[in-house]
Amino acid sequence: MIKPFHLSFVAPDLNQAKEFYVNVLDCNVGRDNGKWLDILFFGHQITMHQEQQSMKAKAIDHFGPVLNKAEWLAVAEKLSSNGVDF
Repeated sequence: MIKPFHLSFVAPDLNQAKEFYVNVLDCNVGRDNGKWLDILFFGHQITMHQEQQSMKAKAIDHFGPVLNKAEWLAVAEKLSSNGVDF
């Protein structure tokens, strides 16, 4: 079984992005606070942030697997023990 992934990025026009994912791709919205929203993307999660002068795409772009707590703690320990900051 494939584990779901999480992807986050900045959208130049959050409303236009939401319209595309919901109305074109038939995805559902998870959470939406007006400045960012989660899209339930075929079993995965995409978080889109409204572009702002102070928030560029490089500052928040990230992706990764969705893990349960035990898996996350194991990965965190492995990263820490290898000197990786996260």
